[in-house]
Amino acid sequence: MPSTDIVLFSLSTSGHCLNIKKMLDALRVDYTLLQVDEMDHDDRKEALRDLRKDNPQVFISHCPGC
Repeated sequence: MPSTDIVLFSLSTSGHCLNIKKMLDALRVDYTLLQVDEMDHDDRKEALRDLRKDNPQVFISHCPGC
């Protein structure tokens, strides 16, 4: 379970993901980073299927409509 309200599903090779991480860091926003390409096979397969729909993905809990 993530320890923060913001979770970034990322690929270590994605420039878009790197830009989002840089932005969150510059804004000093706490977030949980999940490097999809560094997950074990089953978790990675499921995450990549979802990640291909929208990359990068940032989920903010407690945010109706987000």
